[in-house]
Amino acid sequence: MIATTETTDLSLLDPILEKYQGRRRDALLPLLHEAQAVYGWLPREVQTAVSQTLRVPLSDVHGVVEFYTMFYNEPTAKRVIRVCDDVACQLAGCAAVHEAIEAKLGLRNGATSADGRVTYERVPCLGMCEHAPAALNGDRPAGDLTIEAVDDFLAGEWPEPAAKIYGEPRLLLRRAGQIDPLSLDDYLAQEGYAGLQNALRHEPETIIQWMDESGILGRGGAMFPLGLKWKFTRSAPGSPAEKHVIANADESEPGTFKDRNLMEEDPFSLIEALTLADYAAGAENGWIFVRGEYPRSAQRLQNAIEQARAAGYLGQNILGRPGFNFDVELRLGAGAYICGEETALFEAIEGKRGFPRIKPPFPTTRGLFNQPTAINNVETLAAALAVARVGLEEWQKLGTEDSKGVKWFCLSGHVEKPG
Repeated sequence: MIATTETTDLSLLDPILEKYQGRRRDALLPLLHEAQAVYGWLPREVQTAVSQTLRVPLSDVHGVVEFYTMFYNEPTAKRVIRVCDDVACQLAGCAAVHEAIEAKLGLRNGATSADGRVTYERVPCLGMCEHAPAALNGDRPAGDLTIEAVDDFLAGEWPEPAAKIYGEPRLLLRRAGQIDPLSLDDYLAQEGYAGLQNALRHEPETIIQWMDESGILGRGGAMFPLGLKWKFTRSAPGSPAEKHVIANADESEPGTFKDRNLMEEDPFSLIEALTLADYAAGAENGWIFVRGEYPRSAQRLQNAIEQARAAGYLGQNILGRPGFNFDVELRLGAGAYICGEETALFEAIEGKRGFPRIKPPFPTTRGLFNQPTAINNVETLAAALAVARVGLEEWQKLGTEDSKGVKWFCLSGHVEKPG
């Protein structure tokens, strides 16, 4: 059922709809996010207006809203408090925190306060396992919660969690905690864009050869060789304007939070890494798909995209190189675990429900918008950028005989130093 209301003021939606005039169906998720930010939920009248603006069948809009758990068909507060109820948080004693929050709010799971100001939910893993028990107060993350912290958390005064990163060498996360993640100048002062500039001194085929010899396999689970993926995308029929590179940042597996740390602490490096992938794979279109439960990651990445674009690191003729054109668009998910699967992620970007596709065909020939696509996990891209920066020889000195380089691992639960 989709609720309707006689008090929906659609004039509040007009500035948003005007911005999306002429856009295609792939703008559906961002438009729904913006509309829901206005009303707190998506009444039938709002969904109808969205349908008309994007020329998407209303039934399809309804289907998308019902598919993603962070879109709401029923009246919901603009401020949603989501408290993790998954394994790492259970081990850290989240049950007592749940009880304290529920007692303070006078709400049970899924309920909205009588004044309509707050909705409370118990949710699966929020990807902050090193800070368990963890929660989101609207878009504000909070970790290491205790019963005593509940008042400060609900008031938005509990400090946001800081990165917990250990181990040497700090190759892929070397800047984390050392720079202002919102500052391009800070990034440039710490060898930012050195990897890309080094790569541009070589032909794309050489970069692909580096990746082949580096032994980098996909860090998202499938372990497909990175060099082959870029090679297949580059050799696929089609112009660069018809090809895509994607960072899969839909990190939803319980106990996994490695990609979030890079996106929050060193977001410019992901933009640089995607640009490197673009150069090697022969694409002009970049995408970052971030899970909806990572609002801070999305905010920092969007800031990085805008600053990089303004400084000439995205757009036309990047770094003064004629014909080197590339731009990045961020897509925020809306609470669908399945969208970590690459073809389900394509469906989400295209403005559909995140159902996986049957393979073959494979993404390197028919991926996003049925065009050649290289999709890589965030850590995979970080590893590729490290090879471009330090060189293949230095990379191969690290790791083991059978597994060169470095790898991130997430530790949480009953351990001395989660991180």
